[in-house]
Amino acid sequence: MKTICQSCKFDLRNYPVTIELDSHNRSVYCPVCSTPVEEAISEIPEKKIFFDDETRTFIKWVTPQQAIVQKEIVEDLAPLGKLKLRLRTTTRDFKSIFYERVLVFMVNDEITGNQVFASPENHSRYGLEIVDRKLQPNENWIDVTFKLKGGFSGTVPIRAFVTKSKAGGTTDSALMVWPNFKRPAWSHEGKPYPAWNDYFFYFSTRDGNIKLKSLRIVGDEPHMMADVADVTKPMGSVTFPPEYVEIGAEIPRGGASEEFKACLLVKLDVSAVKQSITTSKLQLSVDFGTSNTCFFYLINSDPKALKLNDKTQILIGGIDLESDLAHTWIPRFKEQTLVPSELVFRLEPDKIFGEGTEPLPIVDYTIPPLKWRRGEEKRITTGFKWEQATEPSLVAPHHLRLQKMFLGLAFRAVMAELVSRSDLLGGTGVHPGEVDLTITYPLSMSEEKFKNLQDSFKYVAHSIRERTGINLAISSLIDESRAGEQGTNASGPGQKIFIDIGGGTTDISVIQQDKKHGQRLPLIVDSLRYAGNDFLKALASDGKGEGLSSRPLIELQRRIRAEEQVLNDLATFDNYGPRQEDAQRALNRFLDGLTQYIARVVAYKIKGAENAGETLTVYLLGNGWRFVLFSPRHPQANPNPDQSPQEIIKEEIQLRLDKLLADFQRAHIIPFKPDLVLEHPADPKTVVARGALMIFKKPAVDHQKGEPETFLGSDITVVTSTKKENVRWNRSVPLNLHDIVDKVCINNALGGFELLEVPVLKDKPEPRTPIQNVNIMRDLCDPNGRRVIKNAFNFYLENWYKRYLTGEWR
Repeated sequence: MKTICQSCKFDLRNYPVTIELDSHNRSVYCPVCSTPVEEAISEIPEKKIFFDDETRTFIKWVTPQQAIVQKEIVEDLAPLGKLKLRLRTTTRDFKSIFYERVLVFMVNDEITGNQVFASPENHSRYGLEIVDRKLQPNENWIDVTFKLKGGFSGTVPIRAFVTKSKAGGTTDSALMVWPNFKRPAWSHEGKPYPAWNDYFFYFSTRDGNIKLKSLRIVGDEPHMMADVADVTKPMGSVTFPPEYVEIGAEIPRGGASEEFKACLLVKLDVSAVKQSITTSKLQLSVDFGTSNTCFFYLINSDPKALKLNDKTQILIGGIDLESDLAHTWIPRFKEQTLVPSELVFRLEPDKIFGEGTEPLPIVDYTIPPLKWRRGEEKRITTGFKWEQATEPSLVAPHHLRLQKMFLGLAFRAVMAELVSRSDLLGGTGVHPGEVDLTITYPLSMSEEKFKNLQDSFKYVAHSIRERTGINLAISSLIDESRAGEQGTNASGPGQKIFIDIGGGTTDISVIQQDKKHGQRLPLIVDSLRYAGNDFLKALASDGKGEGLSSRPLIELQRRIRAEEQVLNDLATFDNYGPRQEDAQRALNRFLDGLTQYIARVVAYKIKGAENAGETLTVYLLGNGWRFVLFSPRHPQANPNPDQSPQEIIKEEIQLRLDKLLADFQRAHIIPFKPDLVLEHPADPKTVVARGALMIFKKPAVDHQKGEPETFLGSDITVVTSTKKENVRWNRSVPLNLHDIVDKVCINNALGGFELLEVPVLKDKPEPRTPIQNVNIMRDLCDPNGRRVIKNAFNFYLENWYKRYLTGEWR
């Protein structure tokens, strides 16, 4: 203790008085000048005394017996010369701060080190530090060695119930918190930025002896506390950074049940906001795809893919949450560039929506891991970028809610990654709380769907701002074809075709780049529901052996996304070679449909002989082109085994297109065979998100002012009350027909690809009908029956051809 007054230099050791200190008087003042010589005393370790801020009293640690007989003690401290100090203290039983009975978690035969054996309030209030803990031989008691404020230390025996797990197992217990950092509130230039207040927690146990009674999350401030109301679902989220998780459980002991408690300390990393704040903002782009979603970021001039990593803190690691469908936790991302555009639910998704309450993340749903899990096909929903592509179809009316749910979770993971990195929002290169977002969208998206997509992103941006304090500002919207063009560095003049094959849709655009002024004009845009999942559906088995493979759709999708050689794995086909050969033939027909469409686009754009010398570049984008690698090589393909996957894909599609266009020329459908050049980037899926960040001005074409054209793609016959008219395949849509239409049929002219007879009913056996007799007026015309508004060949691919990739109608 200080004895010399720093103001007047008086030595208190020469002051012959006794000073009594208590809750109201904790400082020692100079008797000459009244300056505090010793500020408020907080601890006297040699006497095992400390000042308790909660009760505003000095507390002296004593044995349980002494605490009963002596509620208060006046303690004389060692004299300082003539000066004497006396403290009036309240006694406290050191044993009383611990639980009476503790639930002890062990993983791999070791007691998890974050258990504190006392309530959260006592742990923080008394500065409890666990030095050691050892189970007694019978494991019914645990000896806890500890330290407390005031310099007190000791060992206390506590009755215990031990529950044991194996790390990475599928049974026993687990406790998780996400994310494993906290970010404080801060302000800059008068603008407040709230703290990160979005934390998921998850507790699960398979120990049959444990009947969960309570689960409490406690933060580092008095108002930060949440009790889980429904202990049958001990999971969810809190709006403050957890410091403790307290678990109460009833355990059977001697024919009765007793309550045992556990308290686990959450040690979150504190991510301090940088002191030097720049006005430069992080540029972020998102490509929200039917099957996958990816993000790119830009600080200087080089866009980079954002790779997501797991931000979970594992408090009890006895269960591998990704191995069992019973657990809806954040997937364990590891350098993850593509996030599956899917949600997995605790029950079948239509049942969750049928409960009448808003589904909650972690409690009801999450983003699934990449790996396939048996039985998951009934709990997955996907394709909700488009209502018509949403699976299962029972939840298609909820596709906009699904968009918000998925994007909300995905962006939380993105923000956690950005904040945790010192080169991004956690560093000094960019503003730590401001992010500019560029959204990509397909040009073929209708006005209504385009607005709905914007609304989904606005909803998510608002949610991110509330939960993380980061202002996610939607700065621009870039169409996917333009972003893909930039991402592939396709900046030269001339016509370019971009074909992006996803899981649910294939998006096509034809772009004209002006030589002189560099203006970019979209000539054709189209989106058809004929894509990678259609081929996988032909392979998928529903358990009755109807598919070409023996695997469910979700397994095929997951393994394909993980770039497994699933189609070359004979086990996928129950080790039956002819079944695998049928699948390869189905794949060949699937690719035929795509290349037929590309060939028709090329033929449609050839206007005359003056274009004969012009090179037309076709860009193959999206992950769907990888299916080419599973198909047997073309007889005329390069036999070089060292070809890269990109070279193989380009060559295979080039050979198919060359043959089709040569056939078109011989049939006088086109005047000449054009010069085609194919390009397939090494990152066909991420190229759109990357290209979006290479554009620093608004799109050249305003989406709100109308859409580029599409075309019929197949000859049709239109019958009205007054006439019957054949309309050629290369007419653009919409077509104004003037009269009320009674019937529209495909009449099978271009290249003979459309089959003469098609099934028209879903019942089996399906009767065959000549294609020219099938009325598709409702599918192609507007409600008034005066205009054709849909591509006829699209309809053919979407409604007939893709259903028969197995070849059964041939």
